Formats: sequence, structure tokens, C-alpha cells
Amino acid sequence: MLKQYSDLGPRRLRGLTWLNENTYAMKEGKGEEEKLIAFDLSKNKETVKWTPGSLTSALKADAVEVKSLPAFDKLGTNLFTFSINGAYYLWDVKSGKVKGYKNDVEGISDVHFSNGGDYMTYVKGENIYLKPLAGESKQVTVDGNRDLVYGKAVSRFEFGISEGIFWSPGDEPAFAYYRNDQSEVSDYPLVDLTKTPAGSDLIKYPMAGGKSEKISVELYYAKTGKTVKIQTDESEDTYICTINWAPDGNSVVLVTLNRDQNHMQFKAYNAMTGSFIGRLYEEKDDKYVEPLYPLVFTSDNSTEFIYMSQKNGFMHAYLRKNGEEKQLTSGNFPLTGILGMNQDKSLMFFEGTGENPTESQIFRLSLTDGTFERISHNNGVYHGVLSDNGAYFITYFSSIDVPGKVVIADNKGNVLKQLLSAPDPLEEYDISRPELLNITNEKGTVLHARMIKPHDFDESKKYPVLVYVYGGPHAQLVQNRWWGSAPLWMNYMAEKGYLVFTVDGRGSYNRGKEFEQAVFRNLSELEMDDQLAGVAYLKSLKYVDENRMAVHGWSYGGFMTTSLMLKKPGVFKVGVAGGP
Repeated sequence: MLKQYSDLGPRRLRGLTWLNENTYAMKEGKGEEEKLIAFDLSKNKETVKWTPGSLTSALKADAVEVKSLPAFDKLGTNLFTFSINGAYYLWDVKSGKVKGYKNDVEGISDVHFSNGGDYMTYVKGENIYLKPLAGESKQVTVDGNRDLVYGKAVSRFEFGISEGIFWSPGDEPAFAYYRNDQSEVSDYPLVDLTKTPAGSDLIKYPMAGGKSEKISVELYYAKTGKTVKIQTDESEDTYICTINWAPDGNSVVLVTLNRDQNHMQFKAYNAMTGSFIGRLYEEKDDKYVEPLYPLVFTSDNSTEFIYMSQKNGFMHAYLRKNGEEKQLTSGNFPLTGILGMNQDKSLMFFEGTGENPTESQIFRLSLTDGTFERISHNNGVYHGVLSDNGAYFITYFSSIDVPGKVVIADNKGNVLKQLLSAPDPLEEYDISRPELLNITNEKGTVLHARMIKPHDFDESKKYPVLVYVYGGPHAQLVQNRWWGSAPLWMNYMAEKGYLVFTVDGRGSYNRGKEFEQAVFRNLSELEMDDQLAGVAYLKSLKYVDENRMAVHGWSYGGFMTTSLMLKKPGVFKVGVAGGP
């Protein structure tokens, strides 16, 4: 909206990625002049890898004309896949060769590639198909339908689930996949407004208290055609949250969660027989457990791994080795992502908020001496992409004052090369920059807030206020990133004479277990109290017109809007609830 992600958004680098241990690549130019340029840090050398013309020549056997370079998706060191006109290709960076999978099937989804790229899997008609790099497609499952779905993400993408097919990292080409029996899950209608008159499309949606999906896991071996069923003894409505292959490919570890979501288990299974090997770990909580991250194995087998948990108050890393446990990271802040390890697995890298919950920093952990340290330097939001050997980072940074910087850094955080310092795209516009604030609720808890004022703000005047609300688990609106994470429509409203205010209350993300679990089975109540703490702060400002206050939000924010209007009458003159 309002060109926030185009003309009025900060400049970005296109297609930036690591090709291998020392070489990164990115796109430059447009149209026929577009290039994929690679830069080797070890040789300080720049080369052109592709242009539309050179890629057209490489694909001449398929009579493909490339007008602009496709997105190159990293499969492994020096190995990428890409798609043009629905056909998929494998690019070997080292040899420069491109090979086509020559799939001419339309309407496919959930495409995945084996370790090394010799095979491709995809889903069509709720069944899984296997396509060798050289050979014809083979149907792996045959009974898929609307009620029985193979190879797709389950549980409505909760618990960190984003995929449905998982290739083995071992030498034997095999993949694991979800089998989702949703025959007893109720239908839910979605209104289709593209038709006249409007119609409805039915989807399967497990409602609270209703019948759930029956999820199981199977393995398929590409060379032999053998199918192995994992022999779980779980109840039918157990969630299977992550499927983790051991590095040697001989075992699979499933992370399971009961329907009440308060008992998580890590269970290992033999990958050749599907039989149960043993329980590696379990965790219980009076409220709920959240398995959001895959396991990171530190040896070839399944008995030594690193996992993430917030059982001690904040999300941190723990090492399990032969049944014993050691906490690896600590601090009164959560880790928010695993960035990877270096080549010899002596160092591990994470993202986390650090001391300020509105920020994201990069951290380095030594697995030899236990040193855990922040290696990013400025206040704001960082995101790091680790090179293949863990020696370098591509680091993205922004803050409320910095539109965006991209640098190459070593794994100690030292900047080696700046790739981009984006200019302020809003510099010539008469709009005011958002302000980040801290307020307290009635319990004395600090809450993070954001205020946007008109560019010609006059403290002697009285202004109406629009409170924008979301709230609830896994939501965070106020961050020290460019423009404070605020959409530009808020500045539009500010220029119409409003103050636009947002506060992240209890239940929102990146504040730790106690803060987030406070709303457990009591949704909206404490969140409303914290929104009213925001209102109290606003009323303390002499330039706020407390008789002209509005509240607005979408989705959970729509639910919060209706809750505030109905349960706290008289606070807001008007509420606009979107999709409550």
C-alpha cells in the first residue's frame, strides 16, 4: 500500500546468495542487461555467471528463451535449482553445466530435490511423484485425495511446520513425508468474492474441540521403491512437528506433541525398518510447549544433537549427548533463529533479541569452550546468512533511522565489505518518523509502543488518536527496524490529523515464556488491560483528545477490537474490526 514495498521502500539487493564457501552472487541490471555476478572473496575476483542470453544458450535444447533471470534456489554447495515456464533445472556452479528435469506436468506443488539433485519430488492430486534427473516420473503414493493428503505441510503450518517432504542427507536417496488423514476434519467454507454471485470453497480446518488430523510418517527409497512406515504408538490426534533425519541417514527422529500441547517428545526410529529405537528426550509444561525449530545434529548418529527450548524462561539452546544434557546458551532474552555451524562444527550461530526485545542481534557460540557472545554491533534488527563453511556472513541491518545496510562480515562480526547502504526513500516527503516508546502497565511491566504524529505536529493542539492493535501469540508490531515496522498508511492517517499509536501487550512475541504464556486460556483479558495502559499513557499527554479515540485491527487484532468495544465500553468512540 502507498508503494511501501516498491518506490517508497528502501533499495534492496536482488538475488543475493552464497554460491559456496567463499563466493557470493547477486543480480545487477534489468532486461537484456541483467547479470548474475559472482565475487570470490578468497581471490578478490568478480565474474559474470549468467545473463538472459547466456542462459538461453544453455537451455537451447529445450527451446527456452530467457527474458529475465529466474530465482536461483540453493540446494547445496555449488548446487542450485531454478524454474522457467514450469520446468525445473539443476545448475552446477563448479562445472557451469545446467541439466533439466524435463518435467512437463502442470499443476504441481511442493517441489523438493534430493541431496545432490539427482531426484525431484512433487505433489499432484494429493499424491507424491518422484522424477529422476534422467528418467520418467514415478507415482509414489496412489490413494491420495481430498481426505488423504501426502507430502504437504500439516497442522495448519503451526509448530514450525512448513514442508511435507524431507530428503535424507545420507548417501542412500530416500525421503520422509507426511501422510495426513483428514477425513474426520470438518469442512470450513471460504467465501469466493471473485464470482458473481459469490460462491464458497470448502477447506479442511480442524476447529478447537473438534476432530483433528491423523498424521503419520512414511519413508520412500528412490532406488529400490521400498516404502517404510514409521511405527509410532501415538494417539491418533498427536501432532508430529518435525521430521529429522540423522546425518548418516540410518535413523529418523520425530518431534511429537500431544493434543493438549503440553507434552513434547523426541523419538528415534530405524530408517530401514520403521521400528522404534528409543525416546531421546521429553518436556512437559503446565501450559504449553512449543517445538518451533528442527534438531541440529553434532555427530553422524541420532544420539547427539542440539535443540531449542524455552523451558527455563527464554528460548535457548541445549545439547543432548548419550542421554545427558547441557545448556549451551543463556540470558534473559530469547534466541529467535538458528543460522548454522562452521565446517568443523566447533562454532554455532544464532539470532536473538539481546537485551532489547524490539531488536534482533547475531550471536556466536563456541562448542569447545562454551563462549557465547554477541557479534553484531549496532542497535536495530540484524539478519545473517552464513556461508557454506561458516567463515562469513551476509548481514542485513536496519533500524528506525537506517533504511538498510548489507555487508559481508567474518564470523567474528568484523565487516569486510559493504554491499549496500540504502538511501532514505522518504527523505523528500513531509511525514514524521515513528517514535519508539516504553510505557508500563498496572503491574509495572514495561511495554514497547510506537507513536506516529503529523509532520506539522503542534503540542498546543488537541489530536484524535487511532490505536492500532494486534496482540496475541507470535505477534510483534513494535520493532527497532526501518520505520519502526510501521506501514505507511499510518503516516497517511497522521497527515489527516491523527496520532497513530500501537503497543505490544502481554502475550506478544520475543518477551519470554512468562510474558507470552500470560494469556493462556484467557485470551483478550490481559491484552485489553495492556491496551488500556496505552490509553492511560495517551490521556496523560496534554495534546491528546481523550474524547476522540478509535481502535482498529485485523485478524486477532479484529478480535481485540471487538473485545475492547464490547467489554470496555466508552473508551473508544469507534472501532473498526477486520476479519475478527
